Amino acid sequence: MLDFAKYKTPLVLKRYLVPFGLLALCVAVVLPATALAFHTVGEVRQFPYFFFVVLLMVSAMLILPLPRQSAVFAAVVTLLFTVTLLPVQVQLGVRLYRLKAEVRAIVDHLDNAVASDGAAPKDLSKYTFASPDLQDHVRYYARGGRHYYVSFWVVDSHISHWYDSTSGWGYYPD
Repeated sequence: MLDFAKYKTPLVLKRYLVPFGLLALCVAVVLPATALAFHTVGEVRQFPYFFFVVLLMVSAMLILPLPRQSAVFAAVVTLLFTVTLLPVQVQLGVRLYRLKAEVRAIVDHLDNAVASDGAAPKDLSKYTFASPDLQDHVRYYARGGRHYYVSFWVVDSHISHWYDSTSGWGYYPD
């Protein structure tokens, strides 16, 4: 008969549960930040976030031979680096969310103007921004007749989101 009392938790699991847990937390935080970076700073500037995820995976392999205290220290340092990446992406993510809400309101305003006047307005002078601080991140182009185009960006105007009255929503990452 098997004596289960002599089979204890594997040493590797017991020894590295905290460091691997911290590294897993880092990955769980960096992956959404990486996805968000694609929409806020673009495809090319998103690369450092992907590089950081790979670095986390490599560091997980490198801490295996370290004593437990050193492994925990390495994981804590990695977590601190992870935390430094977050505030910027959170701020940019909030700006993106606010811009999308603002542009949806602009599109509603323009659709109502097209429905009542039969043509898109020449500018946004009759629209009052709910968030005036975002006005510099939005451009409007009347395309003649009922057609218009609204472009918006989070950081750089070359990395833009848009709404086109003929084709709908779009995004160009770089």
